[in-house]
Amino acid sequence: MIRQPASSSLGAIFVLLTVMAFNVNLIGPILGELQAEFDVSLPVLGLLLSMQAVARAVAIVPAGFLADRLPPRTPLAAGTLCTAVGCAISALALDYRVLLAGVLVTGLGTALVYTTGLAHTVRSSEGSDRSHTAGRILAAVQMGALLAPILSGVAASMFGWRAAFALGALVGGIAALLPLLFVRAPQPAPESGTAPIPRLARLGLSPSLLPVVGFSVLILGAGTFAIKQILLPLYGSVGLDFDPARVGLVLTLANALRTLVTYKTGPVMDRLGDRRALIATGGFSVAAALLLLFPAGLAWYILVAVLFAPSGLVTPLPAVLIAERMPRTTVGRSIGIMHLSVDLAALAVAPLITLLLDVQGFGVVGIAVAASFVVSTLIGLTLVRSRPVQPEPEPLSPPVGTSGP
Repeated sequence: MIRQPASSSLGAIFVLLTVMAFNVNLIGPILGELQAEFDVSLPVLGLLLSMQAVARAVAIVPAGFLADRLPPRTPLAAGTLCTAVGCAISALALDYRVLLAGVLVTGLGTALVYTTGLAHTVRSSEGSDRSHTAGRILAAVQMGALLAPILSGVAASMFGWRAAFALGALVGGIAALLPLLFVRAPQPAPESGTAPIPRLARLGLSPSLLPVVGFSVLILGAGTFAIKQILLPLYGSVGLDFDPARVGLVLTLANALRTLVTYKTGPVMDRLGDRRALIATGGFSVAAALLLLFPAGLAWYILVAVLFAPSGLVTPLPAVLIAERMPRTTVGRSIGIMHLSVDLAALAVAPLITLLLDVQGFGVVGIAVAASFVVSTLIGLTLVRSRPVQPEPEPLSPPVGTSGP
C-alpha cells in the first residue's frame, strides 16, 4: 500500500522548494547593479539567466536517476546545500566568470531539489492525494519566486548586491538541515509481487509517457511560459510603457493569485473533477491570450493577469499523470525527462515569441498562444479520460502448479 507522505516530510519539502526558488529568483532585482559592478554588456549580462537554464537542462535527468536510487533526504540536502554554496560563490565574486560559476552551481542544486521533492511527493501518495500534495508542493516554487524579488531587493538596497546572494547562502545553508531532520523516507523500492520493469521503463521512458510529455510541453513550455515570462512583462513595459515598478506590481498580483490557485489544486479538482477543471482552466487561459488582440490598456493588462491565474490548477497534473503511468522506482527520471522537454521547448519558444512580437505585434502572438492552450486542453482531456487505476506493473502470475494467495 502506498501511503501519503508524513506531514513533517511534506512541510520540509515545501520549505526546501521555497528556498530553492528564492535562491534562483533573487538575481532579478540586482541585474542593474551587477552590470555596473562588472561593466558588462546586456547580452553578456543575459548569460546569468541562461546559465541557470543550461545547468538545469544538464542536471535534471541525472537528478531524476538519483531521486530514484537514493533516500530522498540525501539529494534534497545535497541540492539545497549546492544552491547555498552557489549563492556564497556569487556573493564573494570579484570576477564576472566567478559570478557565472556561482549561478551555475545554484542551478545544478535546483535540479536535485526540484526533481527529488516532486518525485517523492507523487510517488508516496495515491488517488486524489496526489493532486493535493503535488499542488501544495508546487505552490512552494511559486511562493519562493514571489518572495525573492522583494527580500533580495530590500537586502541589496540596504547593504549592496552582495547581501542578496549572502541572504540566499544563509537561508540555503540552514534549510539544508531540514531533510536530514524531517525527511525519513527510505530509498524508493518497487511494490512487492510486481512484474519486472521493462528495459525502456528503467530509463524513465514509455509509450504512455509521450502524450504526457506533449501535454507538458504545450501547457508549460509554450503557453504558460509565453504568458508568464514574456507577454506579461513586455505588455506592461513595451505595450503600455510602464516603469519597472508598475510592471512588477502586476506581475506580483499574477504570481500571488497563481500561487494560491496552485496550492488549492486538490480541493478544486475534487469539487470540479479533472475534465471540468481542465476545460475551465483552458478557457480562462485562451481568454487571457485573446485579450492581447485588443488595444493595449491597463484594464486589459490586469484582466490578462487575473485570467491567467487559474492555469495554476493544471501545473501539478503532468507529475501526477507520470506517477500513475510509470513504476515507482522510475518516477524521478521520468519527471526529469518531462521537465527537460519543457525547458528545451521554452528555450525555443522565447526567440519565436519575441520575433513574432517584433514583426506582428501582440495580437498574432495572442492567437498563437491561445491555440497552444486549446491543443493542450484537448490532449489533457484525453489523458484524464484514460487515467489508469493502478500505476504499478501487473502482479506476476503464480507459477504453474501453485495457487494464488
